[in-house]
Amino acid sequence: MAFDGVDAPRRYFSLHDIETHVLLHRAQILRRRYRRIAAISRGGLYAGALLSHTTGIELASIQVDRGSATVAGCDEAAPQAGAALLLVDDIAGKGYTLVIAQRHFERLGWQVDVFVTASDELSRIEPTYGIRLSGGVRPVFPWERWIMGQEFDDQRSAKDEDRWLTGFDLDGVFLDDVPGPLYEENLALALAMREGFAPYAQRPPQWMNDGSEVIISGRMDTETPQTRAWLAAHGLAYRSLHLRERLDLPPPVHKAGWIARLGVTEFVESELWQAEEIARLAPFCVVWHYDGRTGSLARIDGQVPARR
Repeated sequence: MAFDGVDAPRRYFSLHDIETHVLLHRAQILRRRYRRIAAISRGGLYAGALLSHTTGIELASIQVDRGSATVAGCDEAAPQAGAALLLVDDIAGKGYTLVIAQRHFERLGWQVDVFVTASDELSRIEPTYGIRLSGGVRPVFPWERWIMGQEFDDQRSAKDEDRWLTGFDLDGVFLDDVPGPLYEENLALALAMREGFAPYAQRPPQWMNDGSEVIISGRMDTETPQTRAWLAAHGLAYRSLHLRERLDLPPPVHKAGWIARLGVTEFVESELWQAEEIARLAPFCVVWHYDGRTGSLARIDGQVPARR
């Protein structure tokens, strides 16, 4: 991915991408006649469940303890001679999780194949099914969207709930927006009018108002003092405020840029066309179109259909 200063060697795999990968291999997996699917919790659970639902093969969720090199969650009964098991995880990387699980089932007598969404040059095992990445590209999955951020820190990875960062547009989400023509006809009047607007009675369902979220607006950064004053006057708590620095920078590009820098995992936008463009520019982010007047909410899908 690359846009407006963001250039990271990462490939984002959406839930749609993972489902597509599963379906592309469904017939091949059915022909192999696996007796069981063992999905490693938690990274392998989504693909494992899809594989089980689309093939009818029995699914087991397993837990791998790398410290003790043990596997739990699957019965220890020896399989019938020649029985094959499909071991599922999100990535075959440099870690030992897959290796431990594979050896565990082989000791029990299973013939083990491995299904992952992605592998790379550091993989300790060669998966039977998987998309090979090269050039140091790191796969990123929906359950780790926050990794796409350029400015995340170790503190943010401490707990799962800290990894989810929601961002909000301002005008049209929390208060009325001034009609576009008025900005062009009389900017001073438009800004003065906006400062007098009261906030909407209802807020987006994602809004916590606990200072944990960010506001990313297309307003110019020269309006920072007035914007902060309005937010404070109406009791809206936020972590940080990011306004546009250049008039020639399109608002969706400005917003998508900050979404990527901060690792925003979810964004609420009031303009439909902007929401669609943000979803296209930052496909790792969950983008919502929200109308503050009516409270209507719709998720925007910026994914391009995958092709083999």
